[in-house]
Amino acid sequence: MGSNGPWLHCADGRRIFDGSSGLLCVNVGQGRPAVLSRIERQFSRYSFGGAAVVQPHLQLELMDRLCQAVGRPEDSVALTTCGTLGVEVTVGLARNIVRARDGKRRGDILSSNLSYHGNSMFTLGVVGNQIRNSRPEDRYGLGPAFPAPYPPTHGHAHEGRRCDASCAGEVAQAIDSRGAENVAAVLIEPINGTTGGAFVSPDGYLRRVAEICRERTVLVMRRPLDPGRESPESLARLDYFAQRPMADAVPIRHSTSVGKPTRA
Repeated sequence: MGSNGPWLHCADGRRIFDGSSGLLCVNVGQGRPAVLSRIERQFSRYSFGGAAVVQPHLQLELMDRLCQAVGRPEDSVALTTCGTLGVEVTVGLARNIVRARDGKRRGDILSSNLSYHGNSMFTLGVVGNQIRNSRPEDRYGLGPAFPAPYPPTHGHAHEGRRCDASCAGEVAQAIDSRGAENVAAVLIEPINGTTGGAFVSPDGYLRRVAEICRERTVLVMRRPLDPGRESPESLARLDYFAQRPMADAVPIRHSTSVGKPTRA
């Protein structure tokens, strides 16, 4: 099988159109000709150089521009090779921060159902993904800590009204039930797309979640939607997703790479 532009070509001759704004098929086989030609030119010159030996000027420039784009020029960026690893790195940083800064001995990460953060054992387990991680014993006790504020998982709780900012109270309950001293961070999606179908958090919900976490010395990790190219998660919108005091860390997915295996 292979890919070319928005088309995924199957071994049996069929082709499937990629309706994900170039997120999936573009990244299968690196089928974009412009990207492929750049890879070929670079590979013939120099295929790999560790940062301890070669100063990565392009990566440093990209990291600086990302910080400027989200209005946080004083912050730092870690580049990884895929979305799952980006979330895992962010989780590791959050745990180290609360141990060093706050003296917390445990580093629980809380997330909601109907969310998506990657395909590793941890990222699938923390949201209780039933399709990609169907056996409970493989989750090692992990699972969603609170319901997402969207109709498929939470609409039944409201007796005829939509989810609103008050639904953030369940995040507070989840933290308090474990003890704030045991929780490192809340990992949350401002917009649900991959697993639910384009649900936007209710007005005021994200700000209230941030307030709840600040009151309990818990970090907030806001992982925006997996959109691909030309979508709501353009860099112009990341200033909203990343703004303080609403987020301590913001994993940015493939929309910044457009076919190159990059994650920040």
